[in-house]
Amino acid sequence: MPDAVALMGVFLLWASVLWLPLMIYRGITSRGKAQIWQISAILSFGLVFMGYTRAMSTGTVMEAFAWSIAWIMPIGITFFVRFAGDVPLKTWDKWLAAAAALTFLTAAGYLPGLLRGMADLVW
Repeated sequence: MPDAVALMGVFLLWASVLWLPLMIYRGITSRGKAQIWQISAILSFGLVFMGYTRAMSTGTVMEAFAWSIAWIMPIGITFFVRFAGDVPLKTWDKWLAAAAALTFLTAAGYLPGLLRGMADLVW
């Protein structure tokens, strides 16, 4: 079970990293409530990144489990914003999901070591 959760957390991290440029673009070009939600997605990405790297560095197994699941938050907020009125690039979400699924296998070998290095650097 812990290995499956760790793999899910790394996959959700990879998907969030791929979604980050779209989050930033929508945060800049959207207006009103959609912009506020998109900025909250960007900030939640930063929050989850800090919590995830801290849990990897000095946390317990349960903390790492919780932060692995928390990677759903920035992606979920971005999906939520997609259904708002005038949001640019509405169809890109499905293409980013496909790109995350297809490229994860090539990135999976490098991500744990890269994350461990980032966690040690930050914490």
